[in-house]
Amino acid sequence: MEYIDARIAEYEHQLAQSEAEEEKEALRQKIEERKVRREKYEKVKEDLAESGQEQISLTDPDSRAVILHRNIVNVGYNVQAWVDAKHKLLTGFDTGDVNDTHALADMAIATQELLQSKQMNVIADKGYHTGEEIQRCMDENITTFVSPRSSSTN
Repeated sequence: MEYIDARIAEYEHQLAQSEAEEEKEALRQKIEERKVRREKYEKVKEDLAESGQEQISLTDPDSRAVILHRNIVNVGYNVQAWVDAKHKLLTGFDTGDVNDTHALADMAIATQELLQSKQMNVIADKGYHTGEEIQRCMDENITTFVSPRSSSTN
């Protein structure tokens, strides 16, 4: 909004300096377009504050900006799914805005409760290996098997 305000001020300054009516009309149109855009962003800001969420997608309310790796952000869906390997059944899923790094323990514990299991083994891909998540699993008697991440220096 600061950017839009700066453009409006710039166009207003140019308008005050302009003598050609055609140029003045073009500047008035630019100013009006920026004001409409600013109102739109004010509404989005209000909606965001009312929602209690950290972000809102303007194209799809269910999509979120998620960090993929090395600060690359992608807007889309981050689907987490967990499966009972013995019976080949989907036991749960989530389409939240959490990235893989912080999803393992919550998913594993929820599955353990659903299956009413005292001990459980979990296999996860390499996006799931923070020490905190693995420790939470260990505290719940869940053994984790997670591939190590590739070195970031490669």
